[in-house]
Amino acid sequence: MSDWHGPHQSAQKSPHDDEIAAVVARGLAETETFFRDMVEEGRRVGEIAHRVEPAHTARALLGLLVGLRVLARSRPERALLEALADQAAALLN
Repeated sequence: MSDWHGPHQSAQKSPHDDEIAAVVARGLAETETFFRDMVEEGRRVGEIAHRVEPAHTARALLGLLVGLRVLARSRPERALLEALADQAAALLN
């Protein structure tokens, strides 16, 4: 039997993992903030259309990044990973 439980494994933590969960949550929040700030900057300088909503786009990019990292380890197929990258770029057009 495989000991890999899929991408939801981090949601199944024991109580002593609260500190690790806090670090992970903080890192994800910082990444989301970075994406939002970059979308806002891109809109300001005209590289990203003003119809692109920064907060929603940042969350979508965060989800794609997390998914990309999981898939890069579990299914490192070029076409699959490029499809995610293409979707990330499409969010910014």
